[in-house]
Amino acid sequence: ETSPESLFAVYRWLLFLYRRQPQMMRLLFQCAKPLATLKPPAWLWPRLLRMASPADASTLLDQDIMEGSYQCYRESWRGSGLGVALDGAIYAEPWGFNPEEVQVPVQLWHGGDDRSFHWKLAEAVSRQLPRCDFKLIEGEGHYSLPIRRRMEILSALISEACAN
Repeated sequence: ETSPESLFAVYRWLLFLYRRQPQMMRLLFQCAKPLATLKPPAWLWPRLLRMASPADASTLLDQDIMEGSYQCYRESWRGSGLGVALDGAIYAEPWGFNPEEVQVPVQLWHGGDDRSFHWKLAEAVSRQLPRCDFKLIEGEGHYSLPIRRRMEILSALISEACAN
């Protein structure tokens, strides 16, 4: 069960709506698609980044990183808003298996300054996974962690794969 305080306020609202009116949320996402895929003007980016953690904001101020991130975001909406809505449903519905059943090694990396999903949520999931190596990286956020620490993450994954 997802603890509401572990999620960014917008996600808490969407999760609340999904659990009570899943069809309404799907309709909302379908209606939001035309607006959600508009690229905000350059002057608006700094204002939007005020909601981000300092690590995320400084990472996304890089124009190339921001452009690449926006293209990924826009692609997630390409087919329909349903894909984005269903991605959020992962946090609202049972997964179809118990995390305790996962027997392969898992590395779970999470930024200590992630404002989208609190690190306590990731830590709770990590405690359910029997062979989980939870890596809480202080000073990193939701976006900055995989961007700024990509080589460290990839090296750890390769080392784990080679060891097994």
